Amino acid sequence: MKYTYLFILSALVLLTLTSIPKTSAQQTNRTVLVEQFSNTRCGICANRIPTFWQTVSDFEEDVILLSFYSSTPYSNCELYQASRSLNDERISFYNIFGTPTLHINGERAPTNIWSNAASFLNGLTGSSSEIRIETGFSPSGSHGDGFASVLLYNEFEGLEEFVLHAYLVEKNVTAGTLPSYRNHHNVARIQLTPNTGLPIDKVADIQQNFSFDFEINQSWDNENLAVIAFVQGQNSSEVYNAAKGGAVISNTDAFGTEKKMSLFPNPAKNEITITTATGGKKTLQIFNILGKMVHKMEFDGPYTTINTSHFQRGLYLVRLESGGSPLRTLRLVLE
Repeated sequence: MKYTYLFILSALVLLTLTSIPKTSAQQTNRTVLVEQFSNTRCGICANRIPTFWQTVSDFEEDVILLSFYSSTPYSNCELYQASRSLNDERISFYNIFGTPTLHINGERAPTNIWSNAASFLNGLTGSSSEIRIETGFSPSGSHGDGFASVLLYNEFEGLEEFVLHAYLVEKNVTAGTLPSYRNHHNVARIQLTPNTGLPIDKVADIQQNFSFDFEINQSWDNENLAVIAFVQGQNSSEVYNAAKGGAVISNTDAFGTEKKMSLFPNPAKNEITITTATGGKKTLQIFNILGKMVHKMEFDGPYTTINTSHFQRGLYLVRLESGGSPLRTLRLVLE
């Protein structure tokens, strides 16, 4: 009997050890995702949400708000009608019946959060995550090229499956008839990923890159658009990390098929070669996924070679200019 107990105890210990992620020295900041469900004609929403938004704003990049709109209590809510399927899908996902409602990191917020928001959010910020996300988009006329990059610092053995969700949002929107609730923030406009999300491989230290093509409404201002992406558990609904990124390249850039520039290899590791059929002096710029320029150079010949071994692995945009005018922009993957 003694040996039976020891065997059972050993099995339980082994099961516990295989159900937790492997430890990792690398971690990143965990951004809090607040999914807000409201209605532009809802009086209670008008009383609570503007003050809540001010609280969220105080946390700057540590908290991301993502706004959805319900047909409750009024189906003629204009922001609900503008993206009905997108809003209905997320409402159904959380089984939401009334507004205003908040889900924070995938979990429904307590009812007293409206009077205790600062303290509640403060208790969630400052934690770390072993999943890093970067996101953004590149506009070109009426077309958008969105992208997200996910890196897991460990293999998360035994845990649930992860999926990536991404939305194109308008950062500031004026809508509704209630004077105190006309300003709306991070309004979800386009769902860039499928309803069920995109599966993420639970493999450590391998950059996973995703891209999304979408049409940009002519009434939208590119400077007022952003992509919000987050990694969520497929079963628990827990949001493990989130990111928000805006336009990283001006909408005057050309993404056409004309062979004014090519680069190889792509994906690349330590070196890339840029070739061009355009004569004269040219300027080459490389931007990371957050829109930060990480490399700039000028060259005269038909090609140039760039050492990329010191670049962080991930997605980049390579832009070629001649005489101050953009010739072409290409996406580069470093792995």
